[in-house]
Amino acid sequence: MKKIMSLSLIVITALCFNACLGSSSSRAAKDSKETQDNSYNRSKKASYENKLRYSTFAPFMYDGKFYAYYSLSYTPSNPDKKGYSEAVLKNGPRAGETVRSKDIIYKTKAARASDLQKGQVVLVNHWNPEVQDENARIDIWRKGIVYNLDEIDEGKVMLEFPHDQNDFMATKETYLLQNIRLIVKPILKDPRNFID
Repeated sequence: MKKIMSLSLIVITALCFNACLGSSSSRAAKDSKETQDNSYNRSKKASYENKLRYSTFAPFMYDGKFYAYYSLSYTPSNPDKKGYSEAVLKNGPRAGETVRSKDIIYKTKAARASDLQKGQVVLVNHWNPEVQDENARIDIWRKGIVYNLDEIDEGKVMLEFPHDQNDFMATKETYLLQNIRLIVKPILKDPRNFID
C-alpha cells in the first residue's frame, strides 16, 4: 500500500510540475504575442490625440460668446468676406450639422505643465480620462482661463470661466491636465479688461 501511495504521489507531483511549465510557457507566448500586436497598433490614447490634433473645433451652442460650447468639426471652409466659415460638426448633440461661425478654433495641442501660464486661454473637456468607460466619453469643450497652477505637480489646473468682459468674479473649477488643450490658432486673449 505504501508503494502505491508513494508512486501515486510521485505521478501527481510530476503532473503538477508539467502543468506549471505548460502554463508559464503559454503565458510567455501570450505576452510575446501581445507585445508584438501592440507594436503595430496604436493605443487608444494615441489615436484619440491624433483625432483631436487633426480636427478643428466649432461652436454648437452660444456662438460668438466666450462661454460657447465646442465640438470637433471637419476642416472648415475658407472665411467669406464677413469672416464667417462653415464647418460640419463631427460629434456632440448636433453631430452632422453644418454651422456658420467666426469663432472656429483651427489648431490645438495637448497641454503640458511647462506650456501653461496664468491668464492663458485654453480649451477644456469635462470627460475624466482616468475612467476608462468609452460610453462616458463626452467630447464637449469650452474655453477657460488658467487661474492657478499650484497643483500642477499633481496634474491639476484651476481654470476660470468668465461670462463677459465685466465678469471679474468668474466661476473657478479644477481640471486634470489631460483634459486641457492649448489653442494654437487663433491666439485668444482674456476677454476682460483689467486695469494694470
